[in-house]
Amino acid sequence: MAEVASDLGAVQAWSAGVTRTFRDVQSAVASAEGSEQKLVPLTWSCVECQQEITDTVPLGRPMHANLGHGAGCLRLTRDQALDDEERRNRLPAMVTESAPCHGSLRRHRLAGRFVDDCPRCGWHGYFDTWAATIDENWASLLCDNCYADLSPDIEVTVTFYCCSTYAYDPGPEGPFAVIRQRSRSDYKVPDSGQTLTWEPFWQQTPILVEAARGTALCEVSRVSQQRAEQIIEFLGWRYWPDQALRLPWAATAYPM
Repeated sequence: MAEVASDLGAVQAWSAGVTRTFRDVQSAVASAEGSEQKLVPLTWSCVECQQEITDTVPLGRPMHANLGHGAGCLRLTRDQALDDEERRNRLPAMVTESAPCHGSLRRHRLAGRFVDDCPRCGWHGYFDTWAATIDENWASLLCDNCYADLSPDIEVTVTFYCCSTYAYDPGPEGPFAVIRQRSRSDYKVPDSGQTLTWEPFWQQTPILVEAARGTALCEVSRVSQQRAEQIIEFLGWRYWPDQALRLPWAATAYPM
C-alpha cells in the first residue's frame, strides 16, 4: 500500500505540473497576442506527415490532444503507442481492488484521485474513487460515469442545459456552454454536471448548483440532446481548432 501511495503522489504532482504549465503557456500566448479566444491553440509542425499540429489539452491521449496529423502518420502512431504503454504500466498500481466482471466491463477502486481523461465521453478532470476497463484495457481507462452508462445494473438519465449570457454581460452573445448532467439509480442525487465550453472537453461545473441557489451569472435553460449538439458545433466553430469537431464527444454529446 505504501508503494501505491508513493506512486500515486508522483502521478498527482506530475499531472498538476503539466496542467499548470499548459495553462501558463495559454495565458502567456493570449496576453502577447491580445487574443479574445479562451483557448489559444499551440501549434507545431510534424516532420512525419508534414502537417501543422494543434495541441488542445494537457495530459490527453495524442490521438485526442494533438490534432491535425495526416492519415496513417507514423509520429502519431508512435506517440499513441507510447502513451498506451505508459498507461498500462502505471494505472494498475493505482487500484486497490477490482469488482467482478460484467462481461468485458470491470470496475476498479482507486487508491486516490488523479487527473485523467475519459476516451469514451470526453470527461477531463479528477478520477476520484472508481474507474473502469473493458477487456482489462488499461490504455483506455473509463470514468465511473461511463461505467454506469455501460453497466446492466445501473439506470442512467441524462439531461442537457444551455448556458447563455445575460443582456448586460459584455461577453459574446448567445450560448457559451452546454451542461450534461447524469442521474444514476445507484446515487440518490444527480451529479453537479459537466460543462463543455471554449475548451473541447467536458469538465466539472458549479453552474447548475448556482442556478438552483439563484446566484448564477448566466441564463440556464434545459435543451434536448439535439439542440445541445447544435450548440457544441457552434462552440467548435467559434472557439476551437477546426479539427476539434472531429473528437468523438463533439460528434455526440452523450455516447451510447
